[in-house]
Amino acid sequence: GLGDVYKRQVYTSSGGLVGGVQIGKYDINLNSYNPNFALGFSGPINIASYRDSLLIVTNFDNGTVSSLNLNNNSLRIIASGLHGPAGIVVDTFENIYITNWGTYQGLAGHRIHKISPSGSLSVYIDSSALIRPQAITINHLGELIIHSNQNLYKVNPLDSTLQHWIALGFGIGNMAFRNKDSSIYAATGPNRKIMKINDQGIISTYSGSSQGFQDGPIGIAKFNSPLGIAFSSSEDTLYVTDV
Repeated sequence: GLGDVYKRQVYTSSGGLVGGVQIGKYDINLNSYNPNFALGFSGPINIASYRDSLLIVTNFDNGTVSSLNLNNNSLRIIASGLHGPAGIVVDTFENIYITNWGTYQGLAGHRIHKISPSGSLSVYIDSSALIRPQAITINHLGELIIHSNQNLYKVNPLDSTLQHWIALGFGIGNMAFRNKDSSIYAATGPNRKIMKINDQGIISTYSGSSQGFQDGPIGIAKFNSPLGIAFSSSEDTLYVTDV
């Protein structure tokens, strides 16, 4: 999957349930990729940049969240006891939100955890409406957007209430919010497409069609099974990992 784009570096995760222990780094300036940039993870799913020099990583396989310091390469566990941690997003107040997908052959996850700037872990949402939530982002209004079971939900930032927003009709691997057009861009693996959802909830195909690998203009480009997605800091480039 794709982690985050931070200081012109694209960080990638090796994934859960496949024995992944590493995250990779693609240097945009040098056009070079190191698949083993950092080791010591346990099924890393998603990555978010935090403060000036940290990467926050969800470890699906052992139910933890790690912090990687890019200044000294130190790695530490900042949260444990989660249930298949997957998606991650950080708000403007430096709160970290984690979706719990659940275990592969066990109970489905229903929770969103929150890690405060002080490091305290709490259950932010526990709802049966969320069934194996993974993709999560935050919009220009500060509302969390959560994908679950081919639906999008919004969270009211004032009282943390969960509200159904859109029935999609397709699943999402990961999604990213673009402030420039107030829209969500979503990687939909089985659909082979990148979908766009504007702030009014209107859904359109941004790129992709039939299965394949094809470079070119977004109207004719093809994907096999897009999963990870992230914008550059300028939001002028969208990076996609294709499983």
